[in-house]
Amino acid sequence: MRHITSPAAVRVAVLPTIAALLLAGCGGGGGGSSASDPAPSAATPPTPPPSGSSTALKDNTASTGANFSNFASGTVSVPVAGVAFVGSRRFVKVARPDGAVLFLGEVAPGLPFTITVDAPRGQDRVDYEIFSESASDQIVRGEVAL
Repeated sequence: MRHITSPAAVRVAVLPTIAALLLAGCGGGGGGSSASDPAPSAATPPTPPPSGSSTALKDNTASTGANFSNFASGTVSVPVAGVAFVGSRRFVKVARPDGAVLFLGEVAPGLPFTITVDAPRGQDRVDYEIFSESASDQIVRGEVAL
């Protein structure tokens, strides 16, 4: 006599087996310790490394004559008020010569625009662009010395 098994019956019979295999693969053991586990020892503070061999900031202080001024601050004035556009909104982009954008946003159309920027030492200028939302307006480009 032959038994006909439906696919649903096969899935029902296989699911408990798969679940048992997954649980067995998890490790499933209790979390107790055995007698062979070493007892935790008292924490001993680490000994500081010899001078000059550590890379930790707390172990390497800067000398009193050290100079960390890699950037210089400067004021940039963009002549937004002197530009006549068809569009009513004004946008300014201020960037360093290496392409790093320092400011990009909308500004008041009739007021002077001034911003303080930080640039790497040795860079003596920044570039600016003034533009509007109108496609008929040309972009006004220029540069300002720091």
